[in-house]
Amino acid sequence: MLHRLLKNSSGITIINKVVKRITRFRTLLRYSKETGVSAQEYIQTKVIEVAKKRLFDVDKSISEIAYELGFRYPQHFTRLFKQRTGLTPNEYRTVN
Repeated sequence: MLHRLLKNSSGITIINKVVKRITRFRTLLRYSKETGVSAQEYIQTKVIEVAKKRLFDVDKSISEIAYELGFRYPQHFTRLFKQRTGLTPNEYRTVN
C-alpha cells in the first residue's frame, strides 16, 4: 500500500501532510513536557491573546471575531474567553 501511495503524486502529498501533523504533535508534546502546559491550554492562550487585540476593533462584532478565530459558534468563543479572562468579550471591550 505504501508503495502505491509513493508512486502516486497525491500519495506523496498525503504522506507529507501526515508527517507535518506528526511533527507538530511531537513538538507540542515536547513543549507540554518541558513547561507543564498542555497543548490545548497553549493554543487557547494564543487564541485569547489574538482575541484581545481584535476586540479593540469596535467595527467588528463579537460573532465576526469568533468566526475569524475558527469558532463555529460565537457562544463557545464567549465561554472560553470568560473562563480565561474572567470577562465576556463585551465586558473586556468596554473596560479596555
